[in-house]
Amino acid sequence: MFLVLTQNDKSYSSKRFVEEAEKIQIPIRVENPFKHSLFFNPSQLSLPQWPSLTQEKIAPSLFGLHRCTGTNFDDFDFLFSEFLIRLGATIENSPSSMKKIRGKDNQLLFFSENNLPHIPTLCLRGRPQENHLKKMESYFGPFQNKEKYVLKTTRGNRGLGVNLINGKDSLFSILETFWALKDQKFILQPFVESSEELRIF
Repeated sequence: MFLVLTQNDKSYSSKRFVEEAEKIQIPIRVENPFKHSLFFNPSQLSLPQWPSLTQEKIAPSLFGLHRCTGTNFDDFDFLFSEFLIRLGATIENSPSSMKKIRGKDNQLLFFSENNLPHIPTLCLRGRPQENHLKKMESYFGPFQNKEKYVLKTTRGNRGLGVNLINGKDSLFSILETFWALKDQKFILQPFVESSEELRIF
């Protein structure tokens, strides 16, 4: 059976998987990991919603793709995939490899480790320091020609959690607010002027 793990079974790609699998008569199952529970027991692993899927019965029957996005801050979907692998399923794009690039902070580490070019970025934690922010010109260098900044949540896509900020005073005020709220899952980048939108990985 072909298994698609996704949070959106109505997406175009999910529907296409189903259409193609049905065309060539491959049994297919589309599941949202976040709608499931896992049962850990020393003598047996099982999914409560799938009573037939015990360690003895699942093994070679499932081949799947992990297609959950990095928008959530909950990694239960990785736990779910690892659980299926423990039961004997094959998940082609393994959670261990996907963890390396879930979140913009993890992606930056991946880029650095592999000498891949990327926009200069500050990963921010703790109370913002004015003297630290004053050094941003040297960090951001030629990428920045105006005092504009992009503050992004570390997880998100398609523009979710992206804020364009004009001026250091506004930036400092916003960072202070998020620090007070104990919500600091952000990265900071220079705003790069461009006549077109580029989506690059």
